[in-house]
Amino acid sequence: MKKKNEPVRLNLQMSEEIIAFYQELAEEIGIPRSGVMVMALKAYMDQQKSLKMNDRFESWAEIIEQNKLNTKD
Repeated sequence: MKKKNEPVRLNLQMSEEIIAFYQELAEEIGIPRSGVMVMALKAYMDQQKSLKMNDRFESWAEIIEQNKLNTKD
C-alpha cells in the first residue's frame, strides 16, 4: 500500500507551448522539468484551497454580522 505522500508516476499529454514554457523555466532554475511542473501544480492546489477558505471566511463574516444585527435589539 502506498503512503499518502509517496510519489506516483503520471504521464500527461499537453501542448508544445506548455512544454516549452516549463522547459525554459526548468533550465533557468536548474531543476528537472518534472520538478517545476510539480511545484506549479502544488502552487495551484494551494491557491485553490485558499480560495475555498476565503469563501468560508466570507460566509462566516456574513453570519457574524447577521448575528450582531439580530442581537442589537
